[in-house]
Amino acid sequence: MTQLAWIRDVGMYARFAAALPGFFRRRVTLADARETIRRRLESREARFLSIAERAIYGHRESPYLPLLAEARCELGDLRALVKELGIEAALLELRRNGVYVTFDEIKGRQPITRGGRELLAGRHSFDNPHLARRYEGESGGSTGTATRIPYDLTSLLTRVPTYMLGCEAHGVLDAPLGLWRFGLPSLVGVNNALRSVVMGNPARRWFT
Repeated sequence: MTQLAWIRDVGMYARFAAALPGFFRRRVTLADARETIRRRLESREARFLSIAERAIYGHRESPYLPLLAEARCELGDLRALVKELGIEAALLELRRNGVYVTFDEIKGRQPITRGGRELLAGRHSFDNPHLARRYEGESGGSTGTATRIPYDLTSLLTRVPTYMLGCEAHGVLDAPLGLWRFGLPSLVGVNNALRSVVMGNPARRWFT
């Protein structure tokens, strides 16, 4: 690790530690989770277009931007397409016009080629530009070189309602929780431990 990377990591984890007390004060009830999912479903088209506007059309480095340009789909066209067809059908239409990315393209194992042109994308091109990096880890590397993944606590919170409803559906929402996960650089164990606190059912044990 270079000295610059080491300094960056120290600063990142210092911010992570400073944000933890506020995060641990948060609680999401089952009623909260249901209401959140209901609101998200009702506003999904508007939220999708808002994300596209900020993270794609408003982000010059987005690898999706040249794909959409190749398909001649500007923001106004995307809005009209979603309004006419709905999200699922609109995405399928974009897929038919070359607006998609394969697993190997995301991993950087092969170039993104559409319409006879090669579109440049780096290893971190698909990172969320609006993410407040609080901590980082690595993918498992089961299909190749491990990928460094940034994460933030707000992003983690947004996933709690869906996870809670899944646990409730299987009757294990309040069951005693133990984790058998790796620690950093794997994010899975850390994320599960943090999420369990917000759900009001902290993990009893963590084996690694």
